[in-house]
Amino acid sequence: MTRKSWFLVGLAVLLGAVYAYYFTDWINVPRIQILKSDRPVRYGRSASGVLPVTFTLEDRYKLTEVKVIAVGALATNKNPAPLWHLVTKSNSIPLKGFVYGQQIRGMRPANERDRPRRLEPGIKYRLYVSAGRAKGEIDFEAHPASPTN
Repeated sequence: MTRKSWFLVGLAVLLGAVYAYYFTDWINVPRIQILKSDRPVRYGRSASGVLPVTFTLEDRYKLTEVKVIAVGALATNKNPAPLWHLVTKSNSIPLKGFVYGQQIRGMRPANERDRPRRLEPGIKYRLYVSAGRAKGEIDFEAHPASPTN
């Protein structure tokens, strides 16, 4: 092969690597985009004193892990105990969204005795979700439920 041929092969390999890095998920971990919203209870008052927190995902995902941790605990501890932690049992259903503390079909608590802890108003929390290689996270706060008159 001539010097020109080697140059063209090297250029093709370089362009292929740039394409794989910027336009595929072969190298980069796919990101799950999450939206958070507070949904008031239709009748009566919220049992926990805060509005139920709803998370909406950009697409349907078969989640493999869901975890909520207080952000303040992350500052003082590398591995704080999660307030809510679910892992897949076998094959979770594709979801577009869920509510904090909800039992998700196909998932179970990481520790069988754990139940979701109550969220406190005004405290920052971080939600981590995983679906295979795809991962996402969002910081959120729970807002107090307004009393009904």
